[in-house]
Amino acid sequence: LVATSEIDGFRKGKAPKAMVEEKLDKSKVYEDVLRHLLPEVYNEAIQEQRIKPFVQPKIELKEATEKKDWIIIVHTAEKPAVTLGDYKKAISDTSSEKRNKIWVPGKDADQKPKPEDQKLTIDETVEILLSNVTTNLPSLLVEAEVNRMLSDLVNRTKQLGLTVEQYLSSTGQTSESVRQQYTKDSTRLLTLELALEAVADVQGILVSDDDIETVLKTA
Repeated sequence: LVATSEIDGFRKGKAPKAMVEEKLDKSKVYEDVLRHLLPEVYNEAIQEQRIKPFVQPKIELKEATEKKDWIIIVHTAEKPAVTLGDYKKAISDTSSEKRNKIWVPGKDADQKPKPEDQKLTIDETVEILLSNVTTNLPSLLVEAEVNRMLSDLVNRTKQLGLTVEQYLSSTGQTSESVRQQYTKDSTRLLTLELALEAVADVQGILVSDDDIETVLKTA
């Protein structure tokens, strides 16, 4: 920092260290230290603990005092396990039930179900899959997805020339109700994504990102 500091009466980087220290904002110095220190310390920690992080870490600077040990808490989460349940049977039973719906000939010819109407839609299949899936989503994972959605909301309102507060007021929502809805949506989307990956692994199916995105848009 001394090498990049500019102080009146000295060429850039030539001011005495003590003088530079007096002018520096120590919070910025600490931020610079953390920026260099954290990646190395974090990588060492996850290797030592044999952790395979599934989300970006949440950093908590517990204590940072000069000439004392610093205490840094890093929150992370591994990929949650997924139990699929007997989703195949549930899909098969629902498909059979849909095909076997009673149709009375002669009552109304237009009521005769078409072949495509007797098949499960993607939405119906998704609902069956979700109802048979069990997983324990880490709160950190849900929180990250909620924050992503909130960031998208901010960007969309800016494009409309509105503030988030104006948008919420016009739609009769509050920041709390939006966060609650996003938490619910995030839990559903993350569960579905993990379920699809689990099904793909069990069935030996290679699912592209485009395939997953298509299904998630219908959820």
